[in-house]
Amino acid sequence: CSSLLATVRRCTRERSLAMAATRDPLTGLLNRSAMQERLEELMSVSQLGGDPLAVFFADLNNFKALNDTEGHQAGDEVLKSVADALRRAVRPGDLAARVGGDEFVVVMLARRRSLERLTERLRTSVESALRRTNGVGVAIGAIAVRDGESPEEVLERADVAMYADKRRKANSAERRTPELAEPGSRLGIAMEALSIMLAVDAEARLLNATQAAYTVFGFDQGTSVGMDVIQ
Repeated sequence: CSSLLATVRRCTRERSLAMAATRDPLTGLLNRSAMQERLEELMSVSQLGGDPLAVFFADLNNFKALNDTEGHQAGDEVLKSVADALRRAVRPGDLAARVGGDEFVVVMLARRRSLERLTERLRTSVESALRRTNGVGVAIGAIAVRDGESPEEVLERADVAMYADKRRKANSAERRTPELAEPGSRLGIAMEALSIMLAVDAEARLLNATQAAYTVFGFDQGTSVGMDVIQ
């Protein structure tokens, strides 16, 4: 009996060590090295006629700001919530990993599912988990694995796709800015004119610069353009 108990304890200890070597301690997802090893295995199977693979690189937007304002404990809770969301989104045979501070990689067996559909599945799950956080969002880069690629090349392409998604989101946010505040609008032109005038003459009074702007750009002085004049 003592020999059997010792064997069980040894097996449990070895299993724990193996888990520690392959898992991220905070989220329980695969770590970077284990993900890369598993990705290489899945790519080999896929190239031999297995299911095509889709790789997703996810990065949290504004996560550092949350960490700075609400503390690391709040940030850790967000990371764990995102990890849970990824687990819900993947299926048996897929894998999810945390590969950096707020960066995650998901590898899915595409089967007959489109890349767009899989991306939306992940995005919906993660955004639902982030719904109650203070301004944190997610950018996701999605790619289909090509024949002959290395795992490093796959991850690099997914990373590039993620940054492209970040840029699209930033551009979309800029387009939603009210028209009056955009460069080239009446208020934008007036604000730029004021800055130039004040820079040219450090002694100029704000009131005089404002009146000059009305004159130069033909504003009706009885109309407010959203600025208060302070003397």
